[in-house]
Amino acid sequence: MNIRRSSAAVGALGLIAVLTGCASSTGSPVFDPEQTAGASSGSYERETGEDTSWGVGATDPRYESLSPCSEDPSIETAVQSADLPSSRLGMRLVPGSTEADALRIADCLAIALTGGQIWISAPAD
Repeated sequence: MNIRRSSAAVGALGLIAVLTGCASSTGSPVFDPEQTAGASSGSYERETGEDTSWGVGATDPRYESLSPCSEDPSIETAVQSADLPSSRLGMRLVPGSTEADALRIADCLAIALTGGQIWISAPAD
């Protein structure tokens, strides 16, 4: 996992950690979609993004661990605001990802989060 600091973001939010290469190379298990039984797949807040990739995130995310979610191979990058407690979490999916990939990651977040509002951003037309 690489962590980069964004100097552009320091003004408004302080430091933002950018996690790249989120897929684990340690052999850790990737999130199992069967774990989402009972999750409300598809009922997340939706928006149209300004990018060509799908995105998934949460406002006011509260969690103990996001490892199963952040290790999904469909995640290109993940960022979290550095304010404490964090006010925003965002995950950009790899090019070519689908709505099903975004829903799978959102369902994983629904299990991992103890608080916060999950959203999905569709690619711009």
